[in-house]
Amino acid sequence: MGRKIEEAFPALWHTLDISQYSQSVSESQKGRISVSRGVTKLHILPFLYVTSKMWEPANCCGCCTRKEGSLTIGILHLIATLIGIFVMIWAVSFVTQEHIKDQICHDQVYCLDIYNNAVTGIAFVIFLILAVELSFASMLIHGVRTDNACLMVPQMILMLLCLIITTIGALAQLVHAFVVVSALAGIFCMVINSLSIFFSTFLLLVLRSHRRDLLRDSGSMHARLTEEAELPAERIEFSPKY
Repeated sequence: MGRKIEEAFPALWHTLDISQYSQSVSESQKGRISVSRGVTKLHILPFLYVTSKMWEPANCCGCCTRKEGSLTIGILHLIATLIGIFVMIWAVSFVTQEHIKDQICHDQVYCLDIYNNAVTGIAFVIFLILAVELSFASMLIHGVRTDNACLMVPQMILMLLCLIITTIGALAQLVHAFVVVSALAGIFCMVINSLSIFFSTFLLLVLRSHRRDLLRDSGSMHARLTEEAELPAERIEFSPKY
């Protein structure tokens, strides 16, 4: 396993080598450093080896390239975030109306104070999250347009976190549907949540594939091996020697 990892990531393996240290380091220190960096190799490189084998979509949804799909994902996230901001502005203006407060608190002073503080805190947190999503979507769009792989990372991390939260929520909702409601409701929730998780995972893989394309073009990553190979212009014959 270690030999395969070393062959898959030769550049990273050699950058972790002890030979890059100066000659002034004592032999005992070199031994300790070598052991610690060997442990680092065993922890980091297996993860990189596994992630390098992940599936890369050839295109996005079968209708556009990975770059166009990544740009479309960024634009859709940007539009959804802007819609969310306008919805939040309307919701805050609605719940802060006087007749809404009267229906909830019935002119009780302490209730009004709690209500106002709760609305302010919740609105602040949601607007902060939307601002982060807006900035990450803008960075993704600019990164795809300018072929900057680093600007794609924040949106990918955000999508991964949302995918994890969605998966946990889907499992809890599935258990609740099967136990409390009915088997039919559980099957319906399972189908809807599975499609949602699959689609979110596919979009994340499209972004990851395009980012890896940019890294390969810039020379920061080894080229992806394919089964296609160009034949040499001249045929070279080798005669066995006994």
